[in-house]
Amino acid sequence: MKPRHYLREVRRFFKSLSEDNAYIISGLGRCGTTLMQYALIDSRGLIKSRRFLSRFSDEKKFVRGTLYKTHSSPPAILPPHVKLVFMFGDPMNAALSGYREFSTENDKHCQHIGASEVPDREDIFSRDVLMLEEHFDAWYQRQGFDFVSVRYETLYSEKTRSMLDEYLGFKLKLPPYRARRTDWRHHERSSELAATYAGLNARIEAAADCRIWLREG
Repeated sequence: MKPRHYLREVRRFFKSLSEDNAYIISGLGRCGTTLMQYALIDSRGLIKSRRFLSRFSDEKKFVRGTLYKTHSSPPAILPPHVKLVFMFGDPMNAALSGYREFSTENDKHCQHIGASEVPDREDIFSRDVLMLEEHFDAWYQRQGFDFVSVRYETLYSEKTRSMLDEYLGFKLKLPPYRARRTDWRHHERSSELAATYAGLNARIEAAADCRIWLREG
C-alpha cells in the first residue's frame, strides 16, 4: 500500500496537469512572496512549481500548472494565461527583515533583485540597497498585462482576500495568521530607517491595499 503522502502528491500532479493558468509571484523582498507562493501551491496543487526567475526573459512559455517566483522588474508583456500577484509592504520592516536574514557571505538575494553589488549589511540602514523603491515604482502602475497588487499587512483582511479570489478565479487558502516578528518602530536604529525610506514609505502608504490592474491598451 502506497503511503498517504505519496498518494497526495500523485493527486496534486494530475490536478496540475489540468490547470489552465500559470502563476507568478513577484514583489519586494521580505513582503510575503514566500507565504503567497505556498498558499497558491496548497490551493491549486501546483506540483510543477517553485521555479525562480532571475529575469522574465529566462522563461518563454510559462507552462500552465506551474508557479514561478521572481523579484525582477516587470516585463513588457505576459501571455494571457498567466496570473501574477505583486506583493509589497512596509519598507522599513522589509529592510530590517533583510538586515536580519541576509549577509554579505550570501549574495543570492542581491542576484535575484538584480543588484549590481553585494553591499555591506549595515548599508541597509543608510541606503536602499535592496532596491525596494526601484521595484515598487516599476511595478505599481499599469503594465502590458493584467495583475493584482497586494499589501502584505492586509493580506488577511476580508476585502483583500475577496479581491484576490476575484482575480485568481478561486478561493485562496492562506495558512493560519501569524503576526510579523519584525517591527522597525522598536529597533534601536528606527530613526535611520525612517529617514532612509521616508519617500518610499509615503508612496506605499498612499497605495491601495489590494488592486486589480488591467493591461494597457
